[in-house]
Amino acid sequence: MSDFAQVTAWTSPYQRRSVDIAEVAGKIDYDVSYGFPEVILAVGPCRSGTTAALRLFGESGIESYSQPIKAIMRYLLLDEPAQRWTIPKAGRVFVKETIGPYTELESTFNPIQVLYLVLRDAYQSSGESASKADSIARETLGNNIKLVLMGRE
Repeated sequence: MSDFAQVTAWTSPYQRRSVDIAEVAGKIDYDVSYGFPEVILAVGPCRSGTTAALRLFGESGIESYSQPIKAIMRYLLLDEPAQRWTIPKAGRVFVKETIGPYTELESTFNPIQVLYLVLRDAYQSSGESASKADSIARETLGNNIKLVLMGRE
């Protein structure tokens, strides 16, 4: 990053410090004894219909979350205390995450990568070896994430 970019990044109303996804993942709790829910994960840029999908799934009775990962990220970028998010018990949930538009991190983050870090760390904390925790996290996400990519013209 050029010196100019570093200066402007810190004067942005949307970012006061650097944040990486591991820090974001550290604010998300997961209890391995509950099992991982089936997650219908809608990801798209701002103004692509993710809010309409959130409302549709919520109205149909499916527990729904609006940008839980991005909300944590934004508080951290502003150097504010971020609330934690607990991944719900096994079942079915809908999660909306939008990509962008204000900072580089929120324009490039991958919510599945954040969830992978959460699961991997939770399984390691429960006593699994690093390689076993990696394997369980990958398999769990592969089986339980139903990805809905949304776009716009």
